[in-house]
Amino acid sequence: MKTIAVGGFLLVSLGIATIGINGPAQNGKQTPVVDAEFKALIDKYYIEWSSMKADNAGQLYAKDADLVFYDIAPLKYKGWEEYAV
Repeated sequence: MKTIAVGGFLLVSLGIATIGINGPAQNGKQTPVVDAEFKALIDKYYIEWSSMKADNAGQLYAKDADLVFYDIAPLKYKGWEEYAV
């Protein structure tokens, strides 16, 4: 019984996540302006990080001192200044 409940919960969660990823229905139409802006931002993100310099990518991130950034080693950085070093 417990296995069925857990399986049902996982199935419902997956369904909700799938709906959330696809977003609200737009009558089968995409918004080309938003798609183009998002693609341009993602392209810029990849170009900046491909330079292997955090300073180049820094323009795409907030600089608040209380923000936390995560990476491989060390795992946690406090603020962009600590991360960019």
